[in-house]
Amino acid sequence: MFKDGRPNGKGTMFYKNTLKSGESGSTFELAEYKGDFSHGKREGTGTMIWGDGTMFEGQWKNDQRYFGRLVLNNGCVYIGNFKNDKIHGGNERVLMPNLTIYEGEIS
Repeated sequence: MFKDGRPNGKGTMFYKNTLKSGESGSTFELAEYKGDFSHGKREGTGTMIWGDGTMFEGQWKNDQRYFGRLVLNNGCVYIGNFKNDKIHGGNERVLMPNLTIYEGEIS
């Protein structure tokens, strides 16, 4: 759905972002977001899957991850808060592929 020419409501967005790389000058980040939009920004509940298999599902505020589950392509799972779209918090949990569970502060 669109409002004023921007995504608004539920939908899917495909991303192909150019990233600077020291070797070839640039690389591409591919991703797909399915979820809620408000005024063109990810806002509410949604899932983002990157081209390398990394996945985030949870809450978004102002186009940034806020709280949820991040599954990395190496098998580690982070459950907790985000600040400025980065892992952040005082009582977080990381589940590792070797069945180790870390609970505590991550900065």
